[in-house]
Amino acid sequence: MLNGDLENFKKVWTVQLYREFDDICFRFRLPLQRPLIRVMDFTSRWGHWDADTRTLALASRLITDNSWAHVLEIFKHELAHQYVDEVLGLFDQHGMHFKHACEKLGVEAWAQKAEVHSADLLSTLSKPVPNPEQEALFRKIERLLALARSSNEHEAVAAMNKVSELHEKYHLAQLKTDQLEEFTTVVIDHKLRRLPSFHGILSSILTSYFSVRVIFSTLYDKEKLSEFKVIEILGRVDDVQLAEYVYWFLFNTMDILWSHYQEQTKSRGLAAKNSYYLGVLNGFETKMKESKKSRSTQTHLASQEKSLIALGEKRLDEYAHYKHPRLHTVRSTQTGRNSKIFQDGIAKGKELTIHSGIKDSKPGDKMKLLNRSNT
Repeated sequence: MLNGDLENFKKVWTVQLYREFDDICFRFRLPLQRPLIRVMDFTSRWGHWDADTRTLALASRLITDNSWAHVLEIFKHELAHQYVDEVLGLFDQHGMHFKHACEKLGVEAWAQKAEVHSADLLSTLSKPVPNPEQEALFRKIERLLALARSSNEHEAVAAMNKVSELHEKYHLAQLKTDQLEEFTTVVIDHKLRRLPSFHGILSSILTSYFSVRVIFSTLYDKEKLSEFKVIEILGRVDDVQLAEYVYWFLFNTMDILWSHYQEQTKSRGLAAKNSYYLGVLNGFETKMKESKKSRSTQTHLASQEKSLIALGEKRLDEYAHYKHPRLHTVRSTQTGRNSKIFQDGIAKGKELTIHSGIKDSKPGDKMKLLNRSNT
């Protein structure tokens, strides 16, 4: 990026940060007055709050070198300093009162540190190193989803149901341990200003069978200088990791099935594609419900296990509220649907014929469950 271009970008980014300030104050109900916001060429810090001049500054390299989601976490870190100074009327660099302010703003744990290093930012982008138990589970899931390369629809359906069953057992086992629950958020960005309605069913599948919450929100693109609708997957680290993997499995599978359906029927257009996707996911969800119902009749959970599951759900909801305090449920609509194509999609979703691997997507969409390094 040329210096001249950077200066122009800095001006536009500053305008967007004022918008982010207003949005954050609304979402988290903050009684803050607008400060002077600047994007500066810091070399030794990511951001700074100056109480004397009421200036909140972010480093330009923070924006150029990181995602906007990371920028917002550092931005909220500095807003927490402003909150301590102007609302609480206290001086507290990174103590108890600052921590309270960070919690009020839903700041991620890594961004609450007194010094946030580049490694902290990079670690949030990397998949965590799995422990032996996780590695064994993920390897088994990878082998099951490798059936996606088969044309045997019954094996493919059985594989996904088995993945859900394995997750249920693993999730319950994790809840029984005394380890501290770690929560995180993964953002899926298709660079779309409007998400097709089939994402409503896709998110329902993830929340119903993989112990996560899915939220539709908006995220600014620092290079395209525009806002896009994004999908946030929230939950425990390993649950989010698996849910993201399953998301791309379903998304890529639908694309493959649609290509074959187009060849057979000569159907064209976004409306037809959306109808077919809706049908596939409805059919797939039907099979998942049947499988889960069958498992529940065969497996009787003890009252302690039910209590653990309820507690896990409560903590998950608390984290979702922590990140999105004004969160409320919106029932999605499925308008403009082609009835025949939709029914064809349901039929195919119940068969779930899959002809190639789930990782055959564009480079930025490729997923890998096992990642032995944080680099």
